[in-house]
Amino acid sequence: MSILKKWLLMLMNIVVYFGAAVLAFYVINPYIFNHVDWYKTFMGQNIPIQLTATVSMIFIMYFFIFRIKKWYLKEKYESLWSICNFSKLNIKQMIWFTLIGFAGSIWFISLMNISYISESFPGLQSYIELFATSEYFIYTFLGVGIIGVFYEEILFRGLIFNEFRKVLPLPFALLLNAVIYGLFQPSPVIMATGFLLGILYGLIYVKTKSLWSTIWIGSVLNISIFSLHKLKVDESMAKWSDAVLVPIHIFAFLFILLFVIYFLKSHVSNNNSNIKVTNVKG
Repeated sequence: MSILKKWLLMLMNIVVYFGAAVLAFYVINPYIFNHVDWYKTFMGQNIPIQLTATVSMIFIMYFFIFRIKKWYLKEKYESLWSICNFSKLNIKQMIWFTLIGFAGSIWFISLMNISYISESFPGLQSYIELFATSEYFIYTFLGVGIIGVFYEEILFRGLIFNEFRKVLPLPFALLLNAVIYGLFQPSPVIMATGFLLGILYGLIYVKTKSLWSTIWIGSVLNISIFSLHKLKVDESMAKWSDAVLVPIHIFAFLFILLFVIYFLKSHVSNNNSNIKVTNVKG
């Protein structure tokens, strides 16, 4: 296949993958929200469930997209599962990723409470409160902590990043993916943190060759943030001085950085990481 055809195919796939998300978030869900009273009432009080419903719409569209691909590509077809690569993680990896995710939550909460950041970007707290809006915390746990992360990682790492890797050298694919991931975040500060997370997730995904790795980190990070919010830990930290918050923020960042560097250089990656996963047909 020529380079031009590879680029065109990559762009077409990315447009389709993002198009499904745009259609669900900005067309289908708003339409139902504005025309079905019970949906509007329930979803307005349970934002994480609304997120779950929207993600479900996207996965239904992905199902049909990949069925069409299977019909058209035949023996060249790759399923969504095989493209993303969901190789198993071992216990040691899961412990590492839990520590990284929890440290990431401390890093973010301390950042948003530093006086300059909190005064310049007051929407950070509102962003957390918005996605914490639910009648039961289990809705937040599942919707924002698991299902939202699951879809986000499938889209940005499993699909988009792997499309970039087909036509770009790894460093450029990693950087471009992180930029796009950051741009899709709702505020400048979260864009910056999203860019850093995009680099982090990309490196770990390449190392482990398993999307479960970034899903695990992202889930621990989100669940920790919203659990600490539920326990009002973030409110308590908001009363701390910058002399306390800044060192905590720096320590959390260094903790993540050193852990990631050690992980990338260590031999704790999946024992099967160098084995090519056989494509799943179906």
